Amino acid sequence: MDSHSAPIANIGTGERRKRLVWGIVASVAGVAIAIVLAIIHAPLIWRLPLFVLFLVGALGIFQARAKTCVKLAARGQRDMDSGPQAIPDAAELQQVQRQARAVYVKSAVTAAILTALALIP
Repeated sequence: MDSHSAPIANIGTGERRKRLVWGIVASVAGVAIAIVLAIIHAPLIWRLPLFVLFLVGALGIFQARAKTCVKLAARGQRDMDSGPQAIPDAAELQQVQRQARAVYVKSAVTAAILTALALIP
């Protein structure tokens, strides 16, 4: 498969829903904390840990959208809501692992941008 192949899901509907919920919760918490820190004029250093919340949020949302669990991809597995199973096809596994790398990159960039915005005095 080439890098432009159709996405291959390695998580089912239930697993995607869990990641989406956690992603939204972490993102909302990060934004809420950023607003509070801005209102109280907290030192900028206190805002740096927001990166972790924004990263968790972005990972959850992007995993749900890509139908790709990065942890399972690293293990060469999928969970289509019936428990983890190995991905036997090498080409399919490579595609899922490419998707997982893309999820990591998008998540890190998103978290960095949101953290930078939170650092604006």
